[in-house]
Amino acid sequence: MMSDSELKDLPQKKNSFRVILIAFSEVLVLILLITFFLRFTTLEFLKIESDSMAPKLKKGDHVLMSRLGYFLGLGSIIPFTNLENPLRFAVWYKEPAKGDVIVFRDEDYEADFKSIRYVTKKVDAIPGDTLNYQHFDGRFTFNLSPFPEFEHHYKKATLPAKGSEIKYDSVNSDFYISLMRTENESVFDTGKDFLINGKSSKRYVFQNSYYFVTGENFRKSYDSRYYGPISSNRIEGKVIFRYFSENSDDGISFLNFKWL
Repeated sequence: MMSDSELKDLPQKKNSFRVILIAFSEVLVLILLITFFLRFTTLEFLKIESDSMAPKLKKGDHVLMSRLGYFLGLGSIIPFTNLENPLRFAVWYKEPAKGDVIVFRDEDYEADFKSIRYVTKKVDAIPGDTLNYQHFDGRFTFNLSPFPEFEHHYKKATLPAKGSEIKYDSVNSDFYISLMRTENESVFDTGKDFLINGKSSKRYVFQNSYYFVTGENFRKSYDSRYYGPISSNRIEGKVIFRYFSENSDDGISFLNFKWL
């Protein structure tokens, strides 16, 4: 049986527990809000899902990506979900450079469901660089440096920068229209000019810059050689460093740090 003093202390103990629980909940909510904000605007912790970037990055490596490497803005995916962010925006102040390891958005459509995932590749060509391509049976293949004996099978085109203007040229209009249609689906080739939103035009001004990206492991990388250049509006940020690896050569999987 509890004494009178113990009975008097009981409400105080309950109040103390309630105060601790409320304080813990507030700290937890604050941590979640800060994490949400940082992942949405600044940093993203990502896991490498393939060996396409080996040996620089291997499957199972964990890396830190920074959006501030190129722009101020919001990411494409709402943190803690796989949902697209309808309010995405980016104010660019720096363009990706050759050799940068970047993360960009890849979109898969299945029925009416849109799934977004992040892909990591290396920038091999930037706006202004020359790209070699083939267009056969409705499909493109791309290369930066084809073998000399096959070079005559390729056409050449320049990767466009945001704000750059091109004039209609039937020789490589197929390449440019493939990029233009990522910005505006109502673009067609009439054989003598561009048809843009139902109006004929001999010129087009690009809304985005375009980059040729590849994996370090050419044999196991599905990259711009197959799907072509990627637009700047798909870029999420720059990989800064690897901080954790599940495949360390020395058997230690934590604090396996590497600047990129």
